[in-house]
Amino acid sequence: TLEINLPPNMDTRVEVSDLDLMTLRVIADGTIMWNMGIEPPVIIEFKDLRQMLVAKLKDRPKLITLVKVEREGTYEMMVNLMDELNLSNITRFSIAPFKQYDKDIVKRVLGT
Repeated sequence: TLEINLPPNMDTRVEVSDLDLMTLRVIADGTIMWNMGIEPPVIIEFKDLRQMLVAKLKDRPKLITLVKVEREGTYEMMVNLMDELNLSNITRFSIAPFKQYDKDIVKRVLGT
């Protein structure tokens, strides 16, 4: 099970420093990309994900993770990613839609 805390008002805005924001993007084929703030994303293998998450949380105790999974991705991908966040003790995360902006970023990273 997973406990989810939602803000009382969906229009609530929270300011987050770029230095404390990690974005994880997962595309339909299971490729995972991550980046901090406005840095360019890099691809990471799932087997290396937990080690990286633990290290980033150690460096940035106020880390907030933004999770974006492409709509064509599987439910299993999302569950596995949530498990890795949990096992890495990352408790501050949000799930956001995978938008055209994210697709453009993925294309640049993959060179397609």
